[in-house]
Amino acid sequence: MFGGNIWLAIVAVIWKVEGRNGRDSITGRITVDLSKQIKIESVIFKSKGKTNVCWTEYYGQYSQFTYHAKEKYYSIEHTIQRGGTDDEAARLILVTMTIKQFQLDYDTVNSRGTFSAGDALSGRVTVKVSKVTKVQCFWIKIKGKAEVMWSDQDGQSPVLHCNKKRYFCFEQIILQERGGDGSEIIAPGKHVYPFTFQIPKTNMPSSFKGKWGQITYSLKAKLTRTIWMVYKVKKEFTFVSKSDLPITILGLKEPQRGTKMSFLPFGIVTMNVISEKMGFIQGEAFEVQVEVHNSSTRTVTPKIYLDEKQTFLAETKGNVHTNEIQLGACDPVPASSSLAVSRVLTIPSHLHPTVFNCSLIKVEYRLKVILDAPLAKNQEIVLPLVLFLNESKTPEAPKKKSRWSR
Repeated sequence: MFGGNIWLAIVAVIWKVEGRNGRDSITGRITVDLSKQIKIESVIFKSKGKTNVCWTEYYGQYSQFTYHAKEKYYSIEHTIQRGGTDDEAARLILVTMTIKQFQLDYDTVNSRGTFSAGDALSGRVTVKVSKVTKVQCFWIKIKGKAEVMWSDQDGQSPVLHCNKKRYFCFEQIILQERGGDGSEIIAPGKHVYPFTFQIPKTNMPSSFKGKWGQITYSLKAKLTRTIWMVYKVKKEFTFVSKSDLPITILGLKEPQRGTKMSFLPFGIVTMNVISEKMGFIQGEAFEVQVEVHNSSTRTVTPKIYLDEKQTFLAETKGNVHTNEIQLGACDPVPASSSLAVSRVLTIPSHLHPTVFNCSLIKVEYRLKVILDAPLAKNQEIVLPLVLFLNESKTPEAPKKKSRWSR
């Protein structure tokens, strides 16, 4: 057992095989790298053998079946435990970490902390070592990609749907061995390795994370000492597209209108809706006019919603996630009466801008006014709505994914 907040990593497992005729024995040792003294009661070592098979068969364009099976041959667990008194079991072991610090940082280019196509992204990797350290390879990489993934249940077998698109991937090698023996040396102390990447001037979508997919842009540094001793750190950054919307969209500032006459079992209801325009920014207030002529014998109530639609496209199938947000409601309209009302509503500021320029993920919005009538199917009018980024609003930073791992 380990006491305190200790970061531990098994950095080497070395073994050899002895014996013949099905009676081989595996012997070896485990090297543990710790940051400070800890108390060890026991170490558990497992060995297992198994076979896995898995394949997917496609039937037509949208049907596929995945088959898999597993057979386990053996599983052996060995516990190395200190015996004797409690004092002996709590004997202290001290191992000094060679690499004390492995940190990745980048500089922002604006007050919002975002990047766009054509920007230069500069930063540094900080490495602090306690003694002379041999390195096989040390690199920094920048990547932009979109990926979707979800699973369906087809009988007893789950079917995985996925797809990935890479927008760019560039790598800078900082250190690399010459003769295959880890001959590159990092001297004891703290070292700072600067880097600069130019983000391509191409049409790429903004950073996004949805129900079954995401669009991410990230930096990753990796330092390899041996096959067992690998250090990694990764950070995501927010990318904002300058071309999320095609130029072909017309009428963004023009009023949007819709009319519907509903023949209900208890009479006729006519509804007219006018929205002041099609294009909005996050958090913007806008006016909606609703006019209802109720010639029926029942009371009806207009309700206003904002519909969000996220579309995810895998190689063989698509999936849609919808989110309905109620923005407001009008007063009930009694039987044989009319109502004309104007409502000022606000687009929620947390919604992601419309995404049109990604082949795997689309984010779309529409304004929907529903006529809520008792004992009848709700009638609705749908108007297009395009959401733009609010330049004055600081976007939500990617969730911390800076990891120092081995």
